[in-house]
Order: sequence, then C-alpha cells, then structure tokens
Amino acid sequence: GGVPKEAKVNVRCRRSGKRFGSGVGQEVKRKLATSLQQHLAWIPTTQRAEADIEINVVLYDGGILVEAPLLVAASSCVNGRISERGLKNVECWALSKTLDIKEEHLILDPMCGAGSTLFEAARFWPNAKYVGLDVDPRQIERARTNARQLGASVPNVQLQPADVSMLRGIPMKDGECNG
Repeated sequence: GGVPKEAKVNVRCRRSGKRFGSGVGQEVKRKLATSLQQHLAWIPTTQRAEADIEINVVLYDGGILVEAPLLVAASSCVNGRISERGLKNVECWALSKTLDIKEEHLILDPMCGAGSTLFEAARFWPNAKYVGLDVDPRQIERARTNARQLGASVPNVQLQPADVSMLRGIPMKDGECNG
C-alpha cells in the first residue's frame, strides 16, 4: 500500500560534528515538514506514535543523510489499539512483508517481546499461524495484554515463554516453521 493522502509525518533531525550550527537542525526539520505539508498534504506531528511515516535527517561533517521508508503499510492500526508498545507498525509490517507469508505458513518470533510484529503480520496475512516466544515472562504478559486488546483480529497467534538459547528451547519440530 501507499502513503495515505493526508498522512501524519514525523520529521526528525539531528546533527553530528561541527559543520552545522546549533539552530540548523531545527530549521531543516521545520522547512522539510512544511514542504511535505504543502506539496503532499502530509500533516506534521511531533509525536512518533501518531505518525504514519517518519523521515530522519542526519546532518554531519561529511554531508546530509535522509532516511525515509520505502515500504508503507496502508490502514494498519495495531499500535493504535494496544497499550504495550513494541516496534512501530510500519517496521513490523516491513519485517513481515520480507517473509512472503503464505496461507499454510507457520511463523515463529523467538523473541516476540510485546508481540507487535506477530500481530501486524496476523492482521495482514490472517491465514497463516503465528507463534511468539520470549524468555522473559513479563514480555509474554505484555504480548498477551495486547492480544486481549486486539481480540478477534489475532486469533491465530499463540504466545508462550521459552528460552530459545537453550538446546531444544524452541517447542517445535525441526522444519515445522516457515519464517
């Protein structure tokens, strides 16, 4: 999917080195946000959690680096509906997209944390099955809290504590998982 017409954009700018003065970063950030609003109708926001897209600018002695996502997930709302935040939804979607998930696949996240990546994948590829593991029971509880908040939209996600660093720590047979 593409970026929504009136997407919210968060522009971040930092500087490193001595080439650029102290006020330059804020001026670049302001001008870039204004330009994106004028030319693309993107709405600037200072809140990363609200942003549909994030642009990072790094000013350093060797030049200027601009980072912008090439993949954007349309109509994703997992992070807007959960209280235990993890990665941003576009990052989760992009990670999941690289797996080329199919209907019959079983996807394993061995360090699932709050489960954001699994939940994002489960919403976009609902016919696959997902297993989230984490050695920290607090992380599994965070993921379960999120699963309860998402309710019926993620019925195909299983969560359980497991230490994947241990021999036979993954509770699956060899070859059982696809990604």
